[in-house]
Amino acid sequence: METNNIPVAPATAPEPVAFPAEVIARLRLASVAGISPRLAARLVAEFGSAAAVMTAGARGGRAGWQCVRGVGKARAALAATAPSVDEVTVELQRAAAADADVVWPGSDDWPSGLSDLADPPLLVFRRGVLQECDLRGVAIVGSRRASAYGRAQARRIAAGLAMAGITVISGLARGVDSEAHRGALSAGGRTVGVLGGGLARFYPPENVPLARDIVNGRGAVLSEFPLDMPPLPYHFPRRNRILAAMSAAVVVVEATERSGSLITADHALDIGREVLAVPGRVDSPGSRGTHRLLREGAALCEGVEDVLRALGLELEDDESGDADGIPPSVDDSERAVLVALAGEERYADDLIELLDIDADAVLTSLASLELRNLVAMSGDGRYGRT
Repeated sequence: METNNIPVAPATAPEPVAFPAEVIARLRLASVAGISPRLAARLVAEFGSAAAVMTAGARGGRAGWQCVRGVGKARAALAATAPSVDEVTVELQRAAAADADVVWPGSDDWPSGLSDLADPPLLVFRRGVLQECDLRGVAIVGSRRASAYGRAQARRIAAGLAMAGITVISGLARGVDSEAHRGALSAGGRTVGVLGGGLARFYPPENVPLARDIVNGRGAVLSEFPLDMPPLPYHFPRRNRILAAMSAAVVVVEATERSGSLITADHALDIGREVLAVPGRVDSPGSRGTHRLLREGAALCEGVEDVLRALGLELEDDESGDADGIPPSVDDSERAVLVALAGEERYADDLIELLDIDADAVLTSLASLELRNLVAMSGDGRYGRT
């Protein structure tokens, strides 16, 4: 079957793989429409395992799910709608044939932060590889309709975090999410994307190449949804709780008053994560959400150093420079930026136009120089040498 992302195999996988009974049961339970992750977690806690949950569901009546608080007769009857063992085994075989793993709370590489949620996913499909450093990254989220300023800030902060060895986590959506992933990749770092639909129903389709870049050795793409689940609107708030739980901090770049990014921030606060917000223009609707966060106590984020400070990390000054004050460790692009900033502050867009250098190279250089305390951004968004 052709899909619009990293290909998922057809229904008949060439080399069958054996899956633990608990994994099969978890996917069966996760596939039952009408059973929320919170209720699923309650069922698993009551019966001790997903396998026991599905066995009880087959019994029915008061010996089945109905004995659990909050599960009435109507919801208990949903057990009969669960896909069969054979059906979910075929789906797991398809995933395995496409190099997609399944991780769950009993596996070694389960993202431990997900266990902080009251409604953790029963399991997660994964393309790519999760490393230890990915399990406590920093989420960068924001508007799908981001301004040029918002996109540039997301890319700049992501690049700086990547240079500091911190994994950037985001939702692979349009706008701020895309720029966050690209910023991390442009700086040679790692990034993790979390989807609001199944791996075989990738959305948005224009980010398929970006997803491929991530899974090809630079991170992972995750989804708690069955492979063919479409990206329905109510899936994205569920996706956002995973972004928050996998992160040590959440940075909101641009957000309207009703932005889903604020849901991510709320999830982060609920489970004790740091929340930072990047200020924007006071006359922009895209700044209202971030400015509300700032009024409510979110930490101000003007650059990567603010994120590192929130994580308890410190920036180190770079070594002494030459006669122009430029350290020998800088590369050609960084040197060009420092020369252009000699005695004058400039906006990133002005530097891009002045230097005639690729925009990503300029933004990555600014992030690197900022990380090393060689440049700083002023309150109006201009950069100057320190």
